[in-house]
Amino acid sequence: MRISLAPALLPLLHAPPPRVSHPRAALLPLDDVGGVSLDRQLGALNFAEVETVGRDAEAVLSGVAATSVGAQQATVGLYYGQLMAMNARGTRVLVKRYGAKANNELQRSESAASAGDALLRSLEASFAGRGGMSVAEALAENEYAAHSRVQALCGCNDVEQAGLLRMLGRHVPRDDRDDDPAILHAFPWRGEQVRMALPTALPPTLASWMEARQRGTTPGARFDASVPLKGLQDRGRFLRATLRGALTGLATLHRVGLLHQSVGPAAVLLSSEDDRKGNNGKGWLCELGFCRDAPSLELVYRAAADGTSVLPAYEGTVDVLDAGLLDRACRKCTRPGDPEERGRFGRADDVREFGMLLLSAALLPNAAPDSAMDMLGLRNLCDGPFAACEDGMQTDGVDVARLRDYLDAEDELRLGGVGGVDVLAVGGEGRDGWDLLERMLAARWEERPSAEEALAHPWWEARMFF
Repeated sequence: MRISLAPALLPLLHAPPPRVSHPRAALLPLDDVGGVSLDRQLGALNFAEVETVGRDAEAVLSGVAATSVGAQQATVGLYYGQLMAMNARGTRVLVKRYGAKANNELQRSESAASAGDALLRSLEASFAGRGGMSVAEALAENEYAAHSRVQALCGCNDVEQAGLLRMLGRHVPRDDRDDDPAILHAFPWRGEQVRMALPTALPPTLASWMEARQRGTTPGARFDASVPLKGLQDRGRFLRATLRGALTGLATLHRVGLLHQSVGPAAVLLSSEDDRKGNNGKGWLCELGFCRDAPSLELVYRAAADGTSVLPAYEGTVDVLDAGLLDRACRKCTRPGDPEERGRFGRADDVREFGMLLLSAALLPNAAPDSAMDMLGLRNLCDGPFAACEDGMQTDGVDVARLRDYLDAEDELRLGGVGGVDVLAVGGEGRDGWDLLERMLAARWEERPSAEEALAHPWWEARMFF
């Protein structure tokens, strides 16, 4: 079971937008936010548990898949806003609003509905003397701690060149009269630029682009009917460029001792949804709320400086974002008490999830409009009938060779005779995307490449020719 995130569009607010301004705020040591306006809510991120159980391949492809999506556990508001400090006044930003009140109410209602769920019950536990901490509050603290470490070790001006979205700062209002306390995180605005008006859409992500592709509304969709080969070539280059940027970000996280643990389409920010840009597309890895310290596998804000234990203030408290990484590491590591080996396992786990992202991003946007395959169905295939085995035991790896043969025979995964199977095949045997996937989804986690090694694979530079 993994905790994942998915964007959910909300109606635009009709009430006057709230404005939050205070003389001082808790900030990253790189910019003084000094207050931020929340001019328009454009959407939200909803966090939930997703569990898939594989069935036979034909049932999965036909859409009959055993998939369980748990009750919503946290919601984070996404706003367009502007910084209000004198030295940065008017700077456009994307603001993530982690509101305590709404999520604590959500916590209580979900706990009542799922009294047997240990994770939800744990949200009501006392947390380091602060009283009950919701999932949203833990996400906010962890995201701040992860960005702080990255920007301290990489240099705040080099973060985006290293494939990660830069955090400008955070604002924690200290007004005791506020009956809905919130933590505000500010990031550079990468969405539409409009004059004399407010933006109407969130900045593009790989998730929003994939949804637009399925609707046939991306700029490159005009090639689908007339010249599908040219459209696929452009999309193939676009996907490689954006995913390469995100993989660079993952390598950066691993280099500074962090794990991402929430790799997926919603965690890849795009420079544009114009898939005609080809190699000029850019992608950044974002959504660091689930990051963990690699040696200890603890949440970043809970991890001690020695990298092997939890801070004394958090000893005995509940890790409300625990998705079982430490348990899996203890089962699969030969020396589970060794921080170095735990870190290698955590990095291999991230690489596995990036391989799943690469597979789904190549196949699903290039499928026929009436295809029954979706992301959860593809994961069902990988976790079920095409799961890799070692010594007769199923692992979290994927038998990529068998999966490729199966997908290659499905016409509905192609549009105009070409599809994601062909995008992954460029470069030739031993140098193509399928070879990269075999490595990233290997049955033995010890055999998976590092993010740096995956970046050096020849498929990223192969000629996009079919």
